[in-house]
Amino acid sequence: LRMAGSVDELPLAAAFARGLDVFTRSQAGDADADTIAAGTAAMRHAVTRVDVEGLLSPNETGDDFPTENLKFLMATWYLAELVSRSHTFDPSSRLTCLVETSSLYEQFLTQCEQHEMLGDAAKIVRARGVNGDRPDPATAREEKVQRFKRERLINEKLLALDKSQFERRRVALAEADWDDEDPEDPGPGGVENETEARTQWLLLVENAVAKTLDGVSLVTAEKEMLERRMENDARSGFVTNCSYDEHGGETGGEHANRSSRNGRRPSNPPSSVSGMGNYIIQPGGSVTQIGRGYVPPGAQQSAAAQIGRAVEMSAEQLHTIQLAMQSRNSSSDRSTILGKVFRPGHVLPTMTVEQHGEIEYSELVERTAREKSNAAKKKLEESLRSDEEIETRALEKARTWDEFKDDNPFGSGNSKLRPCG
Repeated sequence: LRMAGSVDELPLAAAFARGLDVFTRSQAGDADADTIAAGTAAMRHAVTRVDVEGLLSPNETGDDFPTENLKFLMATWYLAELVSRSHTFDPSSRLTCLVETSSLYEQFLTQCEQHEMLGDAAKIVRARGVNGDRPDPATAREEKVQRFKRERLINEKLLALDKSQFERRRVALAEADWDDEDPEDPGPGGVENETEARTQWLLLVENAVAKTLDGVSLVTAEKEMLERRMENDARSGFVTNCSYDEHGGETGGEHANRSSRNGRRPSNPPSSVSGMGNYIIQPGGSVTQIGRGYVPPGAQQSAAAQIGRAVEMSAEQLHTIQLAMQSRNSSSDRSTILGKVFRPGHVLPTMTVEQHGEIEYSELVERTAREKSNAAKKKLEESLRSDEEIETRALEKARTWDEFKDDNPFGSGNSKLRPCG
């Protein structure tokens, strides 16, 4: 990928293709922070170019769009996904990404609703979200199950389309003449290719709508968590030193070095000695030092501040935190122990013999049908040839075989007794 500085000079198709390539790589886990940033910039430029060039008219529906313009409706959704996967280093930056992602999700749903590309189920969920209504848990679960089944069906159809396109390209390459410049080009009459491409993009839009409806609630929940965390940190005077990057980012030391290089004063690192074990809380809230050993003054102040905040907490909050920690530890220990019980020393099979037999049988049926089709096709071609063409073809084959025998006489090849040098 080129640097993001040249993104503004790219045409719409090139910018969209670059952003889509980065999105595909990020799904496979093969994109680092710089690559995702470059892809986000390219897709953001593509979204801007779509608005400037007016490719998606508000007066048109999805059926009115040309096939080559359907993919640009997905640019907003791709941008939202890339922004949500951006690497951030603190809660405030992550919150900014979430706000932009939520806005892009809303923009994408508005566009699909405006162009009449929302299904009946999506319209119901969309209307409920606009009105702020929440369904009961049973209804929400049923809708999510239906969306999951529909998504699985869409993925199967997309896979079938990919196989059909691959098979058509393979046949075109096999039947092409050596002087063809582009044997895979369907030419001006490639109606079948255009129909498949349109079907593919319509399925992708429907799948993106379903994922957006699920993603809106997740983004909203994460935003509320981050806002609550930032409020608690601001109330307690706590400064976050470590990085906030769910995809794997910088550590606290790297963040401090980056801040110092940028001219900002890094926040004070936490004291290496907490001193919590050297204090007790007396009746009335007074703090008394116990134990042996020297504790630095900075550690004493830090411990006193932490204990003061702990005193301010109510007994109910402390009891809730203690129960949560005990439940988490017990559940993790239980899962660890269960994972070690009767652990086999070999790799377990991934399918049964019956499943493997069904796969082999289906491949045999496909192979037999393909061989019969090829034989029938070859027989039809031979029946259409005239006697003169058959004689000419046989004569050319005999001449070719004679020339090969002249160039490669018997005994001139490689052998164990006389290996080639």
